[in-house]
Amino acid sequence: MEPDSPPSRLRQEQQSQQDLHAGEQARQAQAGLEFANAEDLLRHDRVATPLPEAIETRLQASLAAEPPPPRPWCKRLLGK
Repeated sequence: MEPDSPPSRLRQEQQSQQDLHAGEQARQAQAGLEFANAEDLLRHDRVATPLPEAIETRLQASLAAEPPPPRPWCKRLLGK
């Protein structure tokens, strides 16, 4: 038998790296996601979970009814 030629050996290595990467992604999907802290979990959940339309409209109305925040003391002092 002849030894593998360099191009075919390169293709085999690339294929094995792709298989390894695909296997790693499958393990992560099976094991679930890991988060550094609870805030990261909540951020991910916020992005991944759609907000129901009724809640979104109530939230927008509630935010529109909020008074604007007071001007910072430095702007009040300097009159800007």
